[in-house]
Amino acid sequence: MTYRRCFKAPEEDEFEPAFASIARLKADALIVGTDPFFTSRRERIVALTSGYPIPAIHEWQESSQRAVSSVKAANALGLAVPPTLLTAADKVIE
Repeated sequence: MTYRRCFKAPEEDEFEPAFASIARLKADALIVGTDPFFTSRRERIVALTSGYPIPAIHEWQESSQRAVSSVKAANALGLAVPPTLLTAADKVIE
């Protein structure tokens, strides 16, 4: 059974509480959509992703290194990166 939950953060000051909620729920993964609002704030989103133990997929190529750090951090915390997340990625950096 796949359970999906959508968190909305229409204002930048709502990003931190959304990430905190996602982490508190121990989400298996986070997918950041392609929206001009998020794209223009990608540095903040990538920084938040790196600060929480949540494996994430980003649309932005420049976030790959941070995303890899997030996977490494998740593994270090004993969190498994779901195989479905890895297979859904356009590019996986080992």
